[in-house]
Formats: sequence, C-alpha cells, structure tokens
Amino acid sequence: MRLGFDVVPGGLALPGGATRTTGVNDYAVTVNPASATATMLVDGAIDPLLLDGLPPASVPEPAADGWSLERLTTNRPFVLPLTKRHAPAEYLKIGQLKRGSWDPKLAAFDDRTTWQLDGKRITLRLPWSMLGLGDPSSKTAVVPRAGQPVAVKVDDIGVVVDAGTGGTADLRIRWDAWNRAKHTERVKAGVQPLTDARVAGSRSRPGRPTPGAFGDITGIRALGLDRRHRGRVTAYAKAWLARRLLDRLRAQGIGSP
Repeated sequence: MRLGFDVVPGGLALPGGATRTTGVNDYAVTVNPASATATMLVDGAIDPLLLDGLPPASVPEPAADGWSLERLTTNRPFVLPLTKRHAPAEYLKIGQLKRGSWDPKLAAFDDRTTWQLDGKRITLRLPWSMLGLGDPSSKTAVVPRAGQPVAVKVDDIGVVVDAGTGGTADLRIRWDAWNRAKHTERVKAGVQPLTDARVAGSRSRPGRPTPGAFGDITGIRALGLDRRHRGRVTAYAKAWLARRLLDRLRAQGIGSP
C-alpha cells in the first residue's frame, strides 16, 4: 500500500516509478503487510537534511524517482584532531517506521512506534515534523529553498491512498489552529533508574537529602502526590544529576570551581 501527502506546492508521483515524475506528493508512506514493514519518504527537493548545514556531498542522493528516505542528522562530518581521520555525517533512519503498541498497559508498549497493523487496518502515528510542519499550531510548514528555511502556510493536507487494488482514494486532513495544547501525564518507566541514581548518590555523600524523601517511584505514588508535585520531583532529580556531573568534571580539573 502507498500513501501520498500533499503539504506544499510541487511534489512527485507516488513512489515506485523508474524515473522522477511530476506530481503533488511531498511525503509518502509505503506499507508492506507481508513483511510487516513501513517506510516514510520525502521529496528529495525538500529534504530537511538540506537545512542541517551539511556539505552537499554528505546529503544522500534521492532515488531515481526523486524520493529520499526520511533521516535525522545526528552528527555532521568532521576531522578527528589526533588521527586526522575524516568521520562522515551520521543519521538516524527515522523513515524506517517502527511498528508496535501505544498502550502503556501492555508489555510491548513503546511510545517511539509510528504504525500498527491490526488485521486489515493500518494505523499511522506520524509526528508533525515528518510531514514538514514546523508549527502545526499556526498551520505553517517549513521547506528548504537554496539552503534556507522558508515558511509556507498550509490550509490542509491532501492524502492519496493506493491499496494496490487498481484504484486510489483521496481525502483531506484538516485541523484548527491552536494556541494551547492539551496534555496528559504519566510516570514513565525510565524514571526508576533516575531515582535509583539519586538514592545511590544521596547515600554516598554526607549532607545530601535522605533517600526516603523520593527514593522510589512507588513511594511517590504512596505519598499521593498530585501531578504538580511529581513534576517537582522530576525537576529536582534532573537538577541533582546535573550537579553531580558538574562535581565530577570539577574533580577532573574541567570547568571553574
């Protein structure tokens, strides 16, 4: 199955052609239920990598049909000072979409997942940025033009769906602008190592708060703290870890006392 997303003017035909063909799709998703894989592509002409200050040779070339895998730059190319070895640019292949569950109650839960396959139903959960929206609250996309970011107002997003049955379906994604985002909070699984590190440090250093204050996430729940207090606990833990890191750097003679 192939899906095309028309966000800004210009674009390509759906992926799969032998050569670049003019169309209206700026982003595309291909799903292969048989192999349980899904891939997200971007028109190479508006690839966000073009805004990362990379040398032209470091930006992967689009395929013959004009499409590029969506990537996230994690490191620019550089020369190692001691060996003079050239280290290439590094990327995360975020276009290789991750399949999994979004239900925190399930053992297979992973909030990094971006698609699901349930029988004949395919569900996508794509970040706004992967569709080029720099500010979805004001319905503004950002595209590269001569290496510079250019804001483009977006009314809606056109979607074409090709299920491989000989026809296509078209629809529009519409949403209202906003200036306040609703949200919910939950205690994430990764908070336990954070509290464990805080407790271990408190025990090893005189004068630090006692572990009983916030020592275990189950203790946080037992105290009946509301979300505001839990947020303060998290902020405290982050600040404490930052101080610990600074202390270690100073002990090694790095940074001012």
